[in-house]
Amino acid sequence: MRPVWTPVLVAVLLSTGCLDSPSPDRLYFEGTDLDSAAAADFTLLDQDNHSLTLSDLRGKVVLLTFVYTDCPEVCPILSTLLRQVTVQLGTDYPAQVAVLSVTVNPEGDTPQHLRKYMDERDLDWPHLTGDREQLRQVWAAYGIAVEPSPPGGEGNRSSGRDGATSGRHHGGGANGTAVQEIDHSVATYILDQQLRRRVLFSGNAWDPADVTSDVRLLLAR
Repeated sequence: MRPVWTPVLVAVLLSTGCLDSPSPDRLYFEGTDLDSAAAADFTLLDQDNHSLTLSDLRGKVVLLTFVYTDCPEVCPILSTLLRQVTVQLGTDYPAQVAVLSVTVNPEGDTPQHLRKYMDERDLDWPHLTGDREQLRQVWAAYGIAVEPSPPGGEGNRSSGRDGATSGRHHGGGANGTAVQEIDHSVATYILDQQLRRRVLFSGNAWDPADVTSDVRLLLAR
């Protein structure tokens, strides 16, 4: 027996969403779905003193985050999480996905320091630096607040633009010497192949499987 679709019944079903179908263009991400605005372009130096320009990566999904090498806790955890993502994506991931880590400490993070940080943690993606004015523009474009911390201050967390988490990191340098403590937003962006901001993961407590899932969702488009 065929159902009878009276005007009243159709109106009720539409009002409750029973006849709605998902938009074919809508992607459902594990992270925070962003506005798809164009990502700000930049050119910085990598750990081998080579110039890297974001727009040259058009056609790839890009994972972009912000760290510094003397960070004792938050940044190493973030780097480890990203390494797990690259493992889950497979050894051939660089053909379709680019991972970038931008420093928040240009004075301390020379290319040599970045290379040492990478080698100690078995990281295989570019770590980028530049002069403070270059980096200040990049931080501002991605809502990354960067401030020296007061000596002896307690760690804190707050939300910045797009919901990026801010954390204060303390500790000494690799040789036990005192280093500048830096309070900065902790954010990992996923940019799509057109270099639009699509997803944000705040802080460093996210599941690598969630990031991998969102990357694969964009790769499947």
